[in-house]
Amino acid sequence: MRDTWESEALRRQMGTDCIGIPGRYSWTLAGDVLIATAIDDPCASRRQGTSGVRWTRMR
Repeated sequence: MRDTWESEALRRQMGTDCIGIPGRYSWTLAGDVLIATAIDDPCASRRQGTSGVRWTRMR
């Protein structure tokens, strides 16, 4: 995973800029739910906001 865009508001909220810093994640898809798990991500704010979060497919 690599961030290519972040809003100014998001940078202020996270306190860091993760653009261009790659992170490695595994993904699990069960039905309509996708879960990412961090393998190695040096960007702590992205890891905190992504790893273990459940995304549900919108139809």
